[in-house]
Amino acid sequence: MQLDYNILWIDDNSIWRKAAVGKIKKCIENCGFVPIIAEYSNGNIINNDDFDLKSYDLIFMDYDLKTPDNPNIDTGIELIKKIRNNKIYSNIIFYSTSTNDLPEKVKEQGIQNTYIFEREDFRDENIDSITEVIEFILNRANTVNIMRGIIMAELANFDNLILDIIENTNLEQKWDKIFNLITKGRQRYCKEIINTHTDLKEHKQELLLTCENIRTKFDIDEIKKRIADENQSSAIFPSSLRADFLKTILNEKHIQLNIENDFMTNYNSEIIQKRNKLGHCSEIAECSEEDFLQLRKNILKHRKNLEEIKVLLSA
Repeated sequence: MQLDYNILWIDDNSIWRKAAVGKIKKCIENCGFVPIIAEYSNGNIINNDDFDLKSYDLIFMDYDLKTPDNPNIDTGIELIKKIRNNKIYSNIIFYSTSTNDLPEKVKEQGIQNTYIFEREDFRDENIDSITEVIEFILNRANTVNIMRGIIMAELANFDNLILDIIENTNLEQKWDKIFNLITKGRQRYCKEIINTHTDLKEHKQELLLTCENIRTKFDIDEIKKRIADENQSSAIFPSSLRADFLKTILNEKHIQLNIENDFMTNYNSEIIQKRNKLGHCSEIAECSEEDFLQLRKNILKHRKNLEEIKVLLSA
């Protein structure tokens, strides 16, 4: 599962669909996901061999697609059968103006993983019956393993985006500053290890001298080479240092961020530290559903922040 939540919506009433789509988007956003909705007036697109049905996490399907003006259009039942025959088992929210015989039709066709509603259920006063189903589906992400996978993937994307911003930003003595940041960071980590391990006390001074010599182990060209290598990039230039250097760029460029929750203040605590914590969670009790929801919202907030920063620095 990822935070971009892909939905296929097939309904021939574009005016009604527009209002319904807005309500569903709001529900999904409140769950900490990004709704990406592809809308179609009929299911002809499903007959296209190049159409990737597997990319959709949820499908909204109207039954009443066949009209006197379009007698050759498949009904919702026929489309769902085609979807299932293609071994696509995404959840489907199936609805009609009247659902009196819709459950029976679904049962007769042996269709599984389908929730049945009336159009009236999409009204504001009835929408809870649908949003509760969506929330139930999305809450499957509230497991340690799934959330760990989500934040690892998102942070990797952030790391790549930050590195792309850094590489494309004109800054005086940029690589000298990156070199200093990386080597001083390694020296600091080296000293922390020595100072916190009592069993190293006997050789402490000798080891601390080794820490001081870390800067001689690298030069700027070696740093550049390792950062460019996918297998070494994160080790030599980890997430925290990338974020720190991006803050340096913003300060030196005197960039004024028009961001509600400032990247410079909150990125480390809201993303990097949360990633580290989640990496050590073994049970749901250690990371609550509220924690997971807030984490998803933080990820989306900083995704937007970084996109804004990229635009500002490229101006």
